[in-house]
Amino acid sequence: MDIEFENVKKGLCVMCRENIETPAVWICKQCLQQCEVDSSRIIEETKDKMLIDVKSKCCGADVQPTGRLTCSAECHEKFVKELEEEFGDVKKVIDQTTGIAYRVPTRDVIERGLTWQDLPKYPQWND
Repeated sequence: MDIEFENVKKGLCVMCRENIETPAVWICKQCLQQCEVDSSRIIEETKDKMLIDVKSKCCGADVQPTGRLTCSAECHEKFVKELEEEFGDVKKVIDQTTGIAYRVPTRDVIERGLTWQDLPKYPQWND
């Protein structure tokens, strides 16, 4: 099953195309308004998917996603599993200020997002 991210703008599940009661929107963390996002900062690409650092178009600040991309717990789990297969179960995330690398579960990035302040909560990456 392929993820259809274009369904987000239609209020449909990215996995099965069913209607979503609480569709996804982005909130700018600076002005606290619903916003459009700048998704041009690509961190990693694999096949037809990418990991991006999303910023608000209004303030250039971090954003908080609200709502859902999937219609059910079953579709959510399929969504997470497909992205884990695509990007791996964990990501190596390097704190640019300290140079310390951390092991961050892909699931956490999907479900909670990731901020600089979150990094020390994760185990360090040991090569």
